[in-house]
Formats: sequence, structure tokens, C-alpha cells
Amino acid sequence: MANSSIRARIQRRLVPLVLGSWLGASFLVYFGTQSELQDALNAQKDVMAKVIAELLDDEIDPKSLSEDLERYKDDYLIRIWNEGGALSFDSQGTPSEETPAFRSASAVLGPEWTASDFRTTTGIVIQIARLKQETAELVNQIALTSLLSLALALLGSVIAVLFFVRDGLKPLTQLSADLKQRSVSDLGDLAQDDRVEELKPIVLSLNSLFDRIRNHLMRERRFVDDAAHELRTPLSVIKAQCQAIDRTMLDTATQERIDNVIAGVDRMARLTSRLLDQTHAEQEPAPFAKVQVAPVLRGVIADLLNDTVHAQTRVDLDVVDDAIIDCVSDDLHAISRNLIENAIKFSGQPGYVSVTLTDSALTVEDDGKGVTPERRVHIFERFGRSDQKHDGKDPEGTGLGLSIVKSLALRNDFKVSVSKAASLGGASFRVGFL
Repeated sequence: MANSSIRARIQRRLVPLVLGSWLGASFLVYFGTQSELQDALNAQKDVMAKVIAELLDDEIDPKSLSEDLERYKDDYLIRIWNEGGALSFDSQGTPSEETPAFRSASAVLGPEWTASDFRTTTGIVIQIARLKQETAELVNQIALTSLLSLALALLGSVIAVLFFVRDGLKPLTQLSADLKQRSVSDLGDLAQDDRVEELKPIVLSLNSLFDRIRNHLMRERRFVDDAAHELRTPLSVIKAQCQAIDRTMLDTATQERIDNVIAGVDRMARLTSRLLDQTHAEQEPAPFAKVQVAPVLRGVIADLLNDTVHAQTRVDLDVVDDAIIDCVSDDLHAISRNLIENAIKFSGQPGYVSVTLTDSALTVEDDGKGVTPERRVHIFERFGRSDQKHDGKDPEGTGLGLSIVKSLALRNDFKVSVSKAASLGGASFRVGFL
């Protein structure tokens, strides 16, 4: 498989790259040095040819001289002194009486020249010299050609290495992106078939971890579910026994105690019911279906009619009758009930609740004191009871209603948020249908 290994992906790119860079740099160094030396040697050859021609009282045809002669002609010098020590030939000009007699190379030439003296058996002295600057320039040219080539090769290698390493690590980046995009409730196994060789052990370990977490959560939810079911029976028995007591035979203090017991049992029963709802909200959802939202809202408001009368709250419904969304019908009913019930509980005295449905969102607003910006961050957490007091209303709750709303919204791909109601001044809960 083409992407079977991260190591292979990187090696397949880096080995040819390094080899190509080395070959390219070697090519530039070799041919650059060759060209530079060839020019210098050609110029030396032309200078020697001109000298020999002048010694023969002749001259070289300019067509047979190289173009580099003009560049190098002043960098080389040939002089000849006769047996008497007088200068008889100068390659850079005609000997004059001002030219000193031969003594030594350093005496005749300056320190900028490198010279060699050759004496014949007849006493003639031949001096051949070149400028030190020319040697330095030649060395610099060769070094520059070499360093520039190596620098280009290094730059190309670094850029390519960065690119190929990033490309080679794409499978790891993709795995990281897959994990980052997952929701907290998505504990499904990661795909393994399309993973590179080095990532398969990691994917297997992650899938094993997900499996253990799923089993742990399943045990926890089963425990909560069983505990809630088991609590219902004794709570019902306690409440029935309290209600069966003949209140006419009790004094006022005892009646208040019995009422407190019944109220406590009712709160415990509500908490038990909420725990069951929370457990069900975190389980795998039923298949999605096309649900008409308006009838669900009307049914919820009808179910809560007694609560609205007791709380002296009016609930207005403004809906788009043909609004249809893909979701779990029971989840939509639970979300709507929790939000409207919460709005009734925390509205004013008397209160007003507005329920608005559009094609893209459900909004529930009340005229209560609202939710402070600091509390909005934590309002959907478990047991996140409001610390606000509402005139004439019983704020008692389990602290699980909005947590259930959040869980159900997530598994139905809804987006739930809270803000301040623009017109009513209380809380505004919005459920966006994505």
C-alpha cells in the first residue's frame, strides 16, 4: 500500500532528494571550477604565444587569441635581461632606458607580484611573474562557485525536508484531527484499514481504551438506572403511608412534620425521575425521523397547564406550523418540556413565557430575572441550580433539567445556548436545528 509506513514515505522522498542535491552541487562545483581554470590557463597560453611572436619580431593574429586575453593580459609579466643586465624585452611594454637593470625579482617588481627568475648558461635572465591579486581572485571565484552551489543545495534540501516531513506525517496529523473533531459522547472505534503501519498500534490502543470507557459508562448508567427504579417503590410507599394517616387526630406540629416528609418524598421522586432522564439522554439515541415540531410544542404546553395555572404564568406560542426537522421525537419532547417548565418556574409573579418556533430554531423566553453572564457558562452543568430567588415561586429543582437538555441536544445535532431575552428581560434559551 502506498501509505503503508510513515518511515517509508519520508525515506522515499529524502534519499532521492539528498542524492540529487549532492549531484547538483557536485555538477556546479566541477564545471564552475573547470570553467574558471580554463579561462586562466587559456589567457596564460595566449600571453606566452604573444611573447614568443614578439621575440621573433612578429605578432599573433588577433582571431586566434581567446576572448579572455583582455581580462588577464595585465595579470602576467615576462621580462628578459641580456648578458649585460639591460632589459631587452617586456611583455607589457617596450623596454626603455628608465627600466632598471636586473638585480632581483623583488627589486624590479613590487610586493604585489609573485615572480620567478630563470638564468640561462649564457647569462640571460628570464623573469616570469603574475599578480598576487589574480591568484586571490581565482581562489575566490572557485570558492564562491563551490560555496554558492553548496548553499543552494542546502537551501533546497532544507525546504524539501520540511515539506516531505510534513507530508510524511500527514497520517498522524489526520488522526489528531479525527480525534479533535469527535464529540465527548462519540466513543466509537477508529477506522484501522486506511492507517499507516506505525499508527495501527496507536489506533488499536485507542479503540481498546474507548471500549473500556464504553463498558465503564454502561455500568455506571445501568447502576443509576437500577438505583432510580429501586428508589421509586419505597418512595411511593412512604408517601402513601404518610397520606393514609388521619390528620384529624394529629396536632398542628405533627401535621407540619408529615407535610415536610411528603414534600421531601416528592423532591426525591423528582430527582429519581430526572436521574432516569439523564441516564436515557446519555445512551445511544433511537433512529432519526422527520418530526413536525408544532404539535410537539402544543402537547407539551397542554401537559404543563396545571403548572402554569399554579404559577400564575401565561405561556404564548408562536409557531411555524410546517417546521419539520430530523431528530428523535421523544428527545424533542423532553427538550421542549424541560425548557418551558424551567421558564415557568423562573418567570415573574405573575409571569409570562414566550415560545417561538421558526424553521431553524426554537426559542423559549421568560420575564424573570434571567441568568447572569457568569452563570451562563455553568448553567448546563449537572446540578447547576439557579441561586436566584423568585417572588412567589418555588425555585426547588433537581439541577438536572438543563443538563438533560444539553445532552439530548448534542445527540440530535442541536445547538443550545442561553442569553438575555431582548423584549422580556429574563432568560432566553435557544435550540438551533443544525
